[in-house]
Amino acid sequence: MTEQTEGVRSVGVAVLGYGTVGQGVVDLLGRHRGRWLDQLGTDVVVRHVVVRDLHRERDVPAPAGTLSTDARGAVTDPSVDLVVEVAGPVEEGLELVGEALRQGKHVVTANKALLSAHGEELTALAQEQGVNLLFEAAVAGGVPCVRALRDLVRVDRVRSVSGILNGSCNYILSAMESGRDYGVVAAEAQQLGYLEADPSADVSGADSLRKLRILASMAFGGPVTEPHILCTGIERVSAADLQALRTAPGGPRVVRLVGEAHAVQGPGGHEVTAVVEPVAVPPEHWAASITGSTNAVTFEADHVGALTFAGPGAGRYETASAVLTDVVDVLLGAVPTTSPLSDAPLHDANATVTGRWYLRSSAALAGQAEALLQDRLGSDPVAGITGPLRRAVLQPWLDDPGSCVVRWEAAGEGAA
Repeated sequence: MTEQTEGVRSVGVAVLGYGTVGQGVVDLLGRHRGRWLDQLGTDVVVRHVVVRDLHRERDVPAPAGTLSTDARGAVTDPSVDLVVEVAGPVEEGLELVGEALRQGKHVVTANKALLSAHGEELTALAQEQGVNLLFEAAVAGGVPCVRALRDLVRVDRVRSVSGILNGSCNYILSAMESGRDYGVVAAEAQQLGYLEADPSADVSGADSLRKLRILASMAFGGPVTEPHILCTGIERVSAADLQALRTAPGGPRVVRLVGEAHAVQGPGGHEVTAVVEPVAVPPEHWAASITGSTNAVTFEADHVGALTFAGPGAGRYETASAVLTDVVDVLLGAVPTTSPLSDAPLHDANATVTGRWYLRSSAALAGQAEALLQDRLGSDPVAGITGPLRRAVLQPWLDDPGSCVVRWEAAGEGAA
């Protein structure tokens, strides 16, 4: 980092992407500049703000002379010490983040898709170059779960990671509890800005899957890859399903889209199960109280037990604040450059998982479903709670667009 004057160092920053989060980052960097100069003796200077369209109107004006479309020029500028990447596209992000790291620059990113696809590759490159690749904002927005997990794995063995990792899905499921159906609430969520015009990554569970992949890989010390994680979204959950589960035997249940990963020591090493799916939880479960667009993450470890973090999962300043926590860590040199994503061998144990599920079957599969249902629920002729069985048994209904599958209780191991 370049000395500007005696006793004060200058840290040059390039911001790649100037949408909602990028504007929040630049705004907060400007607001904190004087404080950091006084407290840290560091002058943080935004040198480049990279955009696709120079003429688009924006809520937060970029600092004079910083706006450009030259991303490569920004990451190779010798006066830039830190690159903040909030642009989004995976392949472009891979090229730019990789180049920044090779140039010996620290990188802070909110790009979960990039990290999910190339996390081990990029963190290894950062370690090789002796710089940081930090990504607090990539998972659960303003919830400080990445730094908490990064610290926890140094002193404890994490057994499980679970979370409500997509605020859009949580808003939809919470709003549907009033009796409105999925399509109506999803349209409302789009109008309110909770849901993208193309909501497929959110409602299919893909967004939650990427976040779970990052957290699980950090927690268990090895790559839990995207193909390793089973995934079911919320598109098939209806208001009638939620109503049926509210009248379930043993007390009412609410549905949340939960990402969950567990690691156990097996005969051949660590065995991992990982899934994103709708789960029917009782009122006392931690997920039941997480409503609206809130995100929450729970870690279970040997010594500290269960730790739960909850807060806003998106938003301009919520996410920008998470970016700034990483920026401050870089300024302080507070984070070792060793990678939080290592290469310990992990074995896929998803095939061993058993449990019970709420199943609403289409007419086409009704005959097969009858034999699985143990307790009937709701007004649908073929809907209820299954007996204990392997998740794989439900694959015909998971593949059937006319059926709905919701996990009823925590999965266990062993044959049904």
